[in-house]
Amino acid sequence: MAKLSVGLDIGFFSIKAVSLISDKDQYRLNTLGVIPTPQPGMVSEQESDLEALADAIKKLLTTAKIDTKDVIIALPESKVFTRVIDDLPYLTDQELKSAIRYASEEFIPMPLSDVNLNWQVLARSDGKNKNARTIVLVIASPKNVVNKYMKVLSMAGLRAKALETFSEQKSFFSGYFNYSIRCHNYGFCRGVSRAYLVNQINFHRRHSVDAAVGTTI
Repeated sequence: MAKLSVGLDIGFFSIKAVSLISDKDQYRLNTLGVIPTPQPGMVSEQESDLEALADAIKKLLTTAKIDTKDVIIALPESKVFTRVIDDLPYLTDQELKSAIRYASEEFIPMPLSDVNLNWQVLARSDGKNKNARTIVLVIASPKNVVNKYMKVLSMAGLRAKALETFSEQKSFFSGYFNYSIRCHNYGFCRGVSRAYLVNQINFHRRHSVDAAVGTTI
């Protein structure tokens, strides 16, 4: 049976929505839409501004003929901390819980109690090998950022099926690269500049900063 998935990206300049239909591992575009973001958008803490944002989202979904209430929301990459930890020994899932929290303190510049910490095992060697190791993708999203997005979704009458970071860095896990590269994506005005380091087939590090014209990285 075909399934419908809806993605929603609340950007500074525009709000974008897309719906995909999946059937037997095949995906096809169903509909998409874009609308200008009412300013100041997600930057504001004012209730009236968030309500205006929710109204814009409802208008966008109506125009794009998207009637599902469950959406996958894209979190702003500049607010999310992402790292591949590749120097862990072989660890069970239970052992990873404490190891990841300890390792995450090195790259998350805020108390762990203030973030939602998630991880995914990318590779795990045979535990019988003395050189066995575990490679883990760690993502931390500040709770205040997540809570604001959840609030706007609720105002728009929507439910979050999942919260995702942008898929740009995820493409590096495909195994396409067999060499080391560094990739820069330069944003302008109120955009985001991103820098990626890929060591052979493994995404190693991603760093994002708010960017303006003339920004030097």
